[in-house]
Amino acid sequence: MMTFNWRIMEARFSDILRFGVIVAGAFTLASVPPIPLAPATGPVVGIMVLFAFLAGFFINRALERKHTITRAVSVELSRLRRIHHLAENMTDKRWAARVDAALERYHVSLGNNFLAHEATQERFRDITHLIYNYKPKGAKDQLLLADLLATAKDVALERQQLEQALAHGISWYGYAIMMTIGAFAVFLMLLNRFETSFSPLTSGFVIAGVLLTLDLLVRTNALSPREILENQDQYRHNLSSH
Repeated sequence: MMTFNWRIMEARFSDILRFGVIVAGAFTLASVPPIPLAPATGPVVGIMVLFAFLAGFFINRALERKHTITRAVSVELSRLRRIHHLAENMTDKRWAARVDAALERYHVSLGNNFLAHEATQERFRDITHLIYNYKPKGAKDQLLLADLLATAKDVALERQQLEQALAHGISWYGYAIMMTIGAFAVFLMLLNRFETSFSPLTSGFVIAGVLLTLDLLVRTNALSPREILENQDQYRHNLSSH
């Protein structure tokens, strides 16, 4: 537990340091002597509007992806617990123990490496294989088995969405577009510091905003170490807490 807390504090310190370096770098860049070219206020505004629009679009997509991951994890954990409880009530206790063992192996795999969700396909098949091949021994077993089959199907659907969300973030081409437009915005801002409306202080704020937005995009698109650890912890304690 202490190690986990230390990692969180370390991540927060890294965030603060990262923020400070970006802001300091932006104002340092803004203080560099300007290149004596003709001002072009119009292009600066246009490129900034385009940058803001694309940044909002990509950040919104990244947030939707994280929401999909969070929701899919929550639903999958809930359905896995349901499989555990349904199996406990089946007539064949030896079969129920085998299902529990398969569930435990699946949870341990994801508890150790959440990002390798796709690699746990065989572990999940071990669970579904046991469910699909169970021979009900009475009316109660038949009802429970029908519920187990439906629940296993739900888990499979959530796994598919989760794997797709984990594998498909912002593409390298999307990053290239944002970085290029951001670089154009910074360059045009530096060129226009001869204008009274673009003082070094104003340029510093704008450049810092561009760089921080790009940094936010990168960090929003990727799962942070803290988020990965929290998800892994959920899988480790999913069955033991219920």
